[in-house]
Amino acid sequence: MDSTERTPYFVIPAGGTGTRFGTTIPKQYTTIAGKPILVYTLEAILPYAHQCVVSVAPNCMPFWQQLCKSYKKLASIIIVDGGATRFESVKNALAIIPNNCIVAIHDAVRPSISGETINQLLTLANHHEAVIPYKPLTESIRMWQSNEANNAKDNTIQPRPSQQANRNLFVAVQTPQVFWSECIKQAYQQSYSPLFTDDCSVYEAYFHKAPLLYEDSYDNFKITTPTDAILFEALLAKK
Repeated sequence: MDSTERTPYFVIPAGGTGTRFGTTIPKQYTTIAGKPILVYTLEAILPYAHQCVVSVAPNCMPFWQQLCKSYKKLASIIIVDGGATRFESVKNALAIIPNNCIVAIHDAVRPSISGETINQLLTLANHHEAVIPYKPLTESIRMWQSNEANNAKDNTIQPRPSQQANRNLFVAVQTPQVFWSECIKQAYQQSYSPLFTDDCSVYEAYFHKAPLLYEDSYDNFKITTPTDAILFEALLAKK
């Protein structure tokens, strides 16, 4: 590694319950093709990490301890307490990350991240204090608002023909989102807001500037529903 490069650290907030996944255990510990989702994610990033910090909810520690027994390569990972929200889980992990390095914050259930994407993001982050991956939208989008008079939620706003191209003004944001550690640590000292939908929204709210965008692969999707798990299993079979 060149002396001008920043050392890469990874943060994985793994304290979520994954209620939309429909299982009795948190989805990051759910097995697909014989291996827990979280293990796939960690195996993808560990070769690129100087150190990896995972936030684990206290009630999920038995799951994590079992993973460490089954997968010895996880022994080097640092564990911190997961908070009641993702914001708190990330903040707890950032507390032990040093300044003047790169920190990449990645979803625990986004296991198909490629080495190419990780390399590109880390390279860009040596010159830009915030870099996030994205993918273009492929479906038509539409605004909607609830009709409070009858408590309905199907009162869609029909776009005019001239507005059809507005989809090109939006992108779908992915992870890992990569920052200069001293910057994102500072941003996470502000009070929580429900407007914080990801780490970059925390960064932007504090510094009032946008990150560099990097176009990523559609394969780097987040496993949220059982259908996503089927897609990931198909991707594994293809590889």
